[in-house]
Amino acid sequence: MEQYDSTDFPVIGNLETMRLPGYTYPAMNRVLQALGRCIRSETDRAAVILMDKRFEYPAYRRYFPQDITLNKPRDLGAELRKFYAR
Repeated sequence: MEQYDSTDFPVIGNLETMRLPGYTYPAMNRVLQALGRCIRSETDRAAVILMDKRFEYPAYRRYFPQDITLNKPRDLGAELRKFYAR
């Protein structure tokens, strides 16, 4: 059985419209489930590092709830120290 990558096929449309029903929605559902495992009560806090460039695209970012802050820090270590110092 051969495997195919999305780069094997011509792109029709843009990242906002392609693969949303069959790929993006199930994938983002799993990401959000994983994020939810970090927080079990109202007082819990978590820093989660998502290291895939696709999370920068609006087609993916729109699936995150409003109360989740997404940023791309220049100094990840400094940001994490600041987060856990609160």
